[in-house]
Amino acid sequence: MTVRYGCRLESFTQDESGVTARVKHANGTGGAIGASYLVGCDGGGSTVRKQLGIKLRGEYNILELRQALYRCDELFECIPIGNGPGKGRHYHVADGNSTFLIMQDSTKHFTLHALVEKDDDMKAMFERTVAISVKYEMLTCAPWRQNLLLADRYRDGRVFLAGDAVHLVIPTGGLGMNSGVGDAIDLPGSSRRPCRDGAGPRCSTRTTPSGGRSASATSAPRATLPSDGASGTRNTGRTFARTRPKAPPRVRTSCASPASSSPSRTR
Repeated sequence: MTVRYGCRLESFTQDESGVTARVKHANGTGGAIGASYLVGCDGGGSTVRKQLGIKLRGEYNILELRQALYRCDELFECIPIGNGPGKGRHYHVADGNSTFLIMQDSTKHFTLHALVEKDDDMKAMFERTVAISVKYEMLTCAPWRQNLLLADRYRDGRVFLAGDAVHLVIPTGGLGMNSGVGDAIDLPGSSRRPCRDGAGPRCSTRTTPSGGRSASATSAPRATLPSDGASGTRNTGRTFARTRPKAPPRVRTSCASPASSSPSRTR
């Protein structure tokens, strides 16, 4: 595997034999990369999904927060835990700003999420949240939106979508990461399988690349209004169709031994 840093996808074409991606490098030069398949793991504003014309549907802009990253070397050691079980990683605040603080890859970096009007407000929010005097630096700050969106399909011919490019969920409980990992597990087998709609570049699967229901498809609601994942209005009059997994069929077994058998695994 070759990893190319500072390389941006501009466009791509596909035919029955493969995919050609046009890329642009950080130094301004361009080039072409050929492959058997292309997987768009390029986030909620996916270039790959937009070129394929695949829409996201569901609830858009449920809540808009800001996320700021801080460097604070002394905060972790100063967190008052009392007689509790120990220091944690996530700290949710019961306030009207949906505030929560998360320790990142070390005990020196923290992200804070909160409902505020502008980026500068996140400095005061950090001080109010930690409630102790510490030295800190706010490194970055940007808005983000909570969405519940699912793409119409995961595949078009030799081009697949995975992760946030195909489903956007509220991150509580790690749903985005878990469903993205599920996509990655499914992809190797899917690329070797013909589509149910027929082989060739016009083939398009409506759920997961292999045609089965994904975790995001069965847990996320499907709404009637489409969204492009980057702009649009909040869906207020929503009609949902939730899918419930079918109960496994009863299996009759006959054997000489009185021991019971485990139910067979169903699709």
